[in-house]
Amino acid sequence: MSSQDSSPEPEVEAFASGGSLRALKALGQCCRVLVRAQDEGQLFAEVCHICTEWAGYRMAWVGLAEPDEAKTVRPAAQAGFEEGYLERIHVTWADDEFGRGPVGEALRTASPCVIRDTSTDPRFAPWRDEALRRGYASCAGLPLKADGKTFGALAVYAPEKDAFDETELGVLQELADSLAYGITALRARATLRRAHDALEGQVRNQIRELAASHERYRALVESSQDAIFQLGPDARLVFVNTAGARALGREPAALVGKSLAELFPQEAADQLVPEVQKVFDSGVPLTSERSIHIAGVLTECSTLLAPVFGADGRVDSVVGIARDITQRKRVEAALRQSEARYGRLLESLPNLVLVVDSESVIQYANHPVPGVSIEQLAGSLGFGHLVPEHQERCRRALAAALATGQVQPLEVLDQYGLWWSCQVVSLSELEGRPLAMIICADVTARRAAEEALKRKEQSLRQLLDVYEQHRQLLAYEIHDGVTQPLAGALMTLEGTVPLLQENCAKRTRQGFARVADLLREGIIQSRRLMGGLRPPVLDESGLPAALDYLAHEARKDFGIEVALSLGIGAGRLAAPLETAVFRIVQEGLANVGRHSRSATARVAVCQEGDRLRIEVEDQGVGLDPEAVDPARFGLQAIRERARLLGGEATIQSAPGRGTRIAVDLPVVKAAAADDA
Repeated sequence: MSSQDSSPEPEVEAFASGGSLRALKALGQCCRVLVRAQDEGQLFAEVCHICTEWAGYRMAWVGLAEPDEAKTVRPAAQAGFEEGYLERIHVTWADDEFGRGPVGEALRTASPCVIRDTSTDPRFAPWRDEALRRGYASCAGLPLKADGKTFGALAVYAPEKDAFDETELGVLQELADSLAYGITALRARATLRRAHDALEGQVRNQIRELAASHERYRALVESSQDAIFQLGPDARLVFVNTAGARALGREPAALVGKSLAELFPQEAADQLVPEVQKVFDSGVPLTSERSIHIAGVLTECSTLLAPVFGADGRVDSVVGIARDITQRKRVEAALRQSEARYGRLLESLPNLVLVVDSESVIQYANHPVPGVSIEQLAGSLGFGHLVPEHQERCRRALAAALATGQVQPLEVLDQYGLWWSCQVVSLSELEGRPLAMIICADVTARRAAEEALKRKEQSLRQLLDVYEQHRQLLAYEIHDGVTQPLAGALMTLEGTVPLLQENCAKRTRQGFARVADLLREGIIQSRRLMGGLRPPVLDESGLPAALDYLAHEARKDFGIEVALSLGIGAGRLAAPLETAVFRIVQEGLANVGRHSRSATARVAVCQEGDRLRIEVEDQGVGLDPEAVDPARFGLQAIRERARLLGGEATIQSAPGRGTRIAVDLPVVKAAAADDA
């Protein structure tokens, strides 16, 4: 009952006349309020109102124990003559001066606490002044308990001292217990309501999820291109999706209730019905593939039948998925034909083709190798057939091909004495693992030919060096054995002629002069011959000076103006290389002078990194390089010199357009001893 619809009886006004009676009346009203209370705040306020209006107490309030570190007491409701009292006081349930009053003691000890005289009781000292100002002469604190724990206290203040006897205190504690019970009931009701709301929300969510799930599965089934159907125990259709109905040429509704015998030819039905029954009996899914006439068309079909269990654990229906695999079967047949065709192609290839895994285990070989059959190759370790020093190279190439997808070339020697030129090609992942194809060409004969060619080239290079040495030696022999004696004879003759001028006849003097001229011509020719064999300027001054010498000789011998361009790095080149450059330019200028009829020529020798570029070019009559007279060895000598030194010579010419000789050689620097 609220203060708006009830008023105190007249006998309550005589407060001092019956403490137990007023407490009993308050208890009775409290029981009525408990029935109607909807929340904790309302119940706390109603009980405080009953204590002041029906029982006549000066003031009443409810304090709740806060679980904070200071153990604060929080006022939850009050009634009567309060006048700001609760705002001006500090109350705790700690064992300190603010927690030893009626409320703190009741909370801490779970027992009623009475202050019979607020003006003298030392426990009430912190609140005395404020209480006396409001006429609070005595007070009592009553614990509120639930589930064995004290959660709050009801405080009641009287206008006279010693207002609470044992009987009245017992009735007030009963009122406090009723309040605590009401609070517990409200909390339990709130908890139950929250649980009910949560459960109801879960149920609604599950219903929505089930509806959404049903819609998703329905959409999935209807959008499937495969036929999806459900069969009852009598092998009659309970459900079929749109794709299944379309395959049979009917609407889904027209198919429900039909048996398999009504939908398929007898031969197909005789196979399908036992399979369906087997799934009903065993509860185990079953797959099959067969050719079947559907709507008059022979179709390759793959079928999965799966059991659906009822609440009793028994199979109550069978769900099936049927897929048209006609196209897949055609592709598989085409693949088998293609595999057979390519297999025959691989077997007919002259090259050895191996398929290996990432560990080089041979999975396939198209034909045997000398000394090893296909059966011995299959399953063996590919690296194991190589000489030990080549195994790591092959392992790195295989790993690189699988990692990058790029073709890895290499040449290896096997343990049977055969050389193989290999291309390692990644096949990505086939059959669930990385594989690579190794295409191997037997290059044993080529390697032998290359080795023979290298030996021949080495012999030719040595022969060329010997040839140059002989030319140099011959130049020295001419110098020492011919040129110097001729020079000595000329000097002797030139010293003798003045002595004979007066005593000899004119004819004699003319003869001596003729001999002197012949000696001079012999010296000139011998020096020219030495220069052709081995120009001293090449040894003494280096390649640039020697090339300048050749340009000078071309002007003198053939009347050709030579534009010389040099771009050679610092330091001498190896002697064989310098000699080759000198001879190539010498042969080129000789070709210009003897055959081109050109008045000019251009010679360029330039070093570009580790390559040396030589060009001799004229603007003469030109020639057809393919029609050159074999007796002309000059151009062939240029090619051979370039090849022996690891280079290349190209000759570009055409009748009437001049000739351009270009030679590319590797740069080889002279050793310190050669420079010296």
